Amino acid sequence: MKHKIPTGAALLVAISLVGCGETSPLASLKQASERKGRVAVGVKLPDLPPTCREKRRSGVALGDRADTALLRTDAALSWHHAQTDSCAGWYDDLKAGLAVGAQ
Repeated sequence: MKHKIPTGAALLVAISLVGCGETSPLASLKQASERKGRVAVGVKLPDLPPTCREKRRSGVALGDRADTALLRTDAALSWHHAQTDSCAGWYDDLKAGLAVGAQ
């Protein structure tokens, strides 16, 4: 007499065995993060460029005409946006360089 294993039980056993292997995506992700962590431990990050910490005021003074105040505020805001773009670009380049070294 042959013993038949129910299809559902066979499927559950197969799924359980697949989860035990080291070829799972989770194990690969864990190994990759451990490698990246070992590489990053020896990295000494450079100081942030001093301009990235500068604060700027609009330069508007009490009694300035509205059009003058608007122009000064717009100029200060434009300068700050350029500063932010520069700092973000510096950081993105640094991050990309570290990512290349971690692979």
